[in-house]
Amino acid sequence: MKIISLRKKDENRDTCYIEEAYLEKGKGIVGDLRGIDKKRQISLLGLDIRDKIDNKELEGLCLRRFQENITIDGLEVDKLLQDDILIIGDAKIQILSKGKKCFKECILYENGDICLLSKSPVFASVIQSGKVKLGDKVHRFNIEFK
Repeated sequence: MKIISLRKKDENRDTCYIEEAYLEKGKGIVGDLRGIDKKRQISLLGLDIRDKIDNKELEGLCLRRFQENITIDGLEVDKLLQDDILIIGDAKIQILSKGKKCFKECILYENGDICLLSKSPVFASVIQSGKVKLGDKVHRFNIEFK
């Protein structure tokens, strides 16, 4: 697994692509407005899902708006467990949850279709501060092996 892209929302709420970031323990990416939420400091998405969204293979309310902090090539969401730890660059993050809530006004929800984001995004907290950059390898450690 490795980092393909990094994003943060600036003070104007614009999404900015960045080449490196500092993940601060208990906060998230320094300078990211989304880091205010202590439960969802960092959002991750697999490159396969990002490609489907960018290629507009499905239309949905969240699919147009969702911008993860870190896109990871080779991220196998189905194998991640709550409390698993990922080491990315100099930082460590802990998995808190997977998937996001669907909005009732979304066309996919209204039609009873399954949204890619109902299971795919991963939300994590930063448990060890450190720098991450494009191309960094991502290593997974299951909490029971610590």
